[in-house]
Formats: sequence, C-alpha cells, structure tokens
Amino acid sequence: MAQNSWRARLLLWYLLALATFVAYPATLHALPVTFVTALPVAQDEFIFRTQATPTYGSGIAGDLIKTAFPAVFTYGLTTRITLFATVDQSLAYFNQHTASGDRTRSSSGFDDSLFFVRYTLLASQTAESLFRVTPFVGAYLPTGSYQKSDQYGRLPPFLQTGSGAVDPYFGWAGLMLAKQWGFQWDTTYRYNTPASPGFTLGDTLEADAHFGHLLYPLHLPDGTTNWLWAVVESNLYWYQPSRVSGRIDDYTGGTLWLIDPGLEYYSVQWVAACVIRVPLFEQWNQPGYPGPRVGFFLFYQYEFTMPHWLGDR
Repeated sequence: MAQNSWRARLLLWYLLALATFVAYPATLHALPVTFVTALPVAQDEFIFRTQATPTYGSGIAGDLIKTAFPAVFTYGLTTRITLFATVDQSLAYFNQHTASGDRTRSSSGFDDSLFFVRYTLLASQTAESLFRVTPFVGAYLPTGSYQKSDQYGRLPPFLQTGSGAVDPYFGWAGLMLAKQWGFQWDTTYRYNTPASPGFTLGDTLEADAHFGHLLYPLHLPDGTTNWLWAVVESNLYWYQPSRVSGRIDDYTGGTLWLIDPGLEYYSVQWVAACVIRVPLFEQWNQPGYPGPRVGFFLFYQYEFTMPHWLGDR
C-alpha cells in the first residue's frame, strides 16, 4: 500500500508540474532522455551520446540490480535522412531466492546492437515553432546472447543479453517545439525472428513521450549559452510472450509503464541529463518476476559539425 501511495503522489506531482510549466510564459529545446528516435539532428551534425541506466528490481523470485551502458551515434546525412546506431553493454546481478537459500547469478557483455534510418516525412517550421513527423526503419543485430548460463543452469530471460536473431525494428516519431517548451514522442515495434528452431523471443511494442520546459533563464537574453530544463517522460512497454518449441511460454511477457521526471542542462555543444524512473503500472506473466522498483537514466551528449559532404538536400 505504501508503494502504491508513493506512486500516486508522484503521478500527482507529474500532473501539477505539467500544469505549472504550461502556465509560464513560454531557445533551445530539451532533448528526449530515455529514447532517441525523436532526437532533432541537423544536416552534417554528428552526435555522440553515452548513457547509463542503473535499475533496481525485486519480486518473490529475488532482487535484481542491472545497469546498461548504451552508446548512441547519430549523423544527419541530409536535411531529411538521419542515421542512428546504438551499441549497448550491460551488467546484471540477481540475488535469487530458493528453498535451499539465496544464490547470486550474474551476466554481462554486449546486448544486441540497433541500427536504423529515419526520414522526415512532414515538416513545418516558423520563427516560433517546429513540427516534424519522421518514420524510421532498421534492425537489431544479434551481438548479445540468449543462451547464457552459469553453474546453476541456464540464466533466466531477464539476465540474457540478446534475442539470438536479426530483428526488424520500425516505427515513427514526432516533435512539436516552441520557444520555451517542447513535446516529442514515438511508437516503436521490434519484431523478433526465431533464434533457433525451438525458440523465439517475444516482440516488443513501445510508446514514449517527452515534455520539457525551460527553467533558467526564463527570459532569454542575447548571448545566453547555458540553459536548464525540467523534463518529464513516459515509457509504456508491452512484451509479447516468447515461444518455445512452437508453443507460447505463458511465463514470459508482460506490460510496464514508467514515469521519468528530471533535469537537463544544455550548453552550446553538449547536453547532460538525469531522470528518475518509477513504475506506475506493471503486470508480468511470470510469478514473482523482479520488476523495476526504481531506476535512473543519465546521459551526456556531445555534438559535432561535420564536413558538408552532400550539399543541400
């Protein structure tokens, strides 16, 4: 009950924060923290982002501490085409509760790597605002593993680092930016193909949203080079059950909704941000699944201007 009450208070804070931000008179914009598909990228701009996502989870089955370290590389090939690559490593420790006592299980290594191309389908820009709709398509490559094991046997699915197959990835993203606030969103789908004749990881559907409002300075003087933003994000995940030997594994899959309030600091060429991640809703098919209780998402991003290779396109 106390945990639910805390989540309810956080949701109330979230709604009040949105109302307060919109009430302020509202030029740079805050960037999405927990997703990159809607990231604004100019032609010939190269962006490097390093991230850390420490998370604590618990359930009847045990306690889970997991940290991922994704590195994101983004390049604006033209005014409409943007290239993305994400290389991820993770480290996880699981204190498993068993009838014979607790035991520690762990995994580490590369996760699956993501590559995709985004195209600006619709764009409208004025002196006061910007609106874009951008579909994208790509794939996860099997740089992780779905067959990790230890002295106790095969590791549970949440300690595996990959799907074991090339998985198509597609979706769309959008943004609406004004002078002192911004709203960005996406919907993505990962279609997991069979990793072996007897195993297929369940697909993943994800919907994200980001709202940011300028905190400092509220009135932008000429020459201002540092900005502080308040950001609030939402992440909704649906995990389809996996298939084993052609049959649905009823003990896999589930639904998770996270809320992520935090701060973002923006300088001329770099950005740093931190949000706290709290689950508002979760439902898992596996009894005792160690779902997330609290987590953080941090990133540092540096932006470069590359040579003008292709001309204005």
